[in-house]
Amino acid sequence: MMMRFFTTVFGFLSLALALSSAGASSNPCHLLAGAVPEKVHGMLEVSDGTDAYEGKSIIYYAAVLGRVGAVDAWVSEENWRSLDPDIFSGAVIAGQVEVVNVLLNSGVDPDWRDSNGATALLAAAACERLDMVELLIEAGADVNAHNNDGLDPLIQAIVLGDIDIVLALLNAGFDLSQSRLVNGLGPRDVAERVGNDEILKLLYAQ
Repeated sequence: MMMRFFTTVFGFLSLALALSSAGASSNPCHLLAGAVPEKVHGMLEVSDGTDAYEGKSIIYYAAVLGRVGAVDAWVSEENWRSLDPDIFSGAVIAGQVEVVNVLLNSGVDPDWRDSNGATALLAAAACERLDMVELLIEAGADVNAHNNDGLDPLIQAIVLGDIDIVLALLNAGFDLSQSRLVNGLGPRDVAERVGNDEILKLLYAQ
C-alpha cells in the first residue's frame, strides 16, 4: 500500500495541501525507506538486478534504501532509459544523496520523469528536501518542468510554505510566466489562496 501511495499520489496539489495543513512531521517522504518489505532486503543480497517485487524493480528498492554499490553496479549510461522510471524520484524522496549522485554520474537525465510524469525536482519540492533541490538544480534540472496537471516545483513549494525552496527556484531562474496549473492558477494565485504573504511578496518582486 505504501509503495502504491508513493508511485501514484505524489505531485498532486491536493496532497500538498493536506501535508501543509497537517504539518511537516506528517510528510510521508520520511517513511518511504522504512516501508520497504523485509523480504526485499533479502532479495537485494542475491539479486542480479533483474528481479522485481510487487510491481517495482529491485533497483528501485536498492535506490530507496541507499544501496549505493548495488545501484552503481546495475545502472549505466547504456541502460538507464530502459529501467523503472521511479528509481530516480524514489531515491530523491527517500533522501538518498549518494544514490542520486551515482545515478547522475551514470548519465541519468536530471529531468527523468517518473511513472506519473513528474520530475525528481518536483518530488524534492514535495518532500521539502532543499538539499535535493539544490543538487538537482546544480545538475541542470529544468526548474520549470511540470507534471501532467501543470504542477511544478515552485507551486508545490508555495503550497507547503517552503520559502527556502521557493528562493532556490527563483534564484535558479524560474520563469513565472511559464507556470500554470490545469485549472488556470499561477504561482501568485496559489500563494494568495494559501495565505502566504511572505512568499507572495517575493513573487511580486520578480
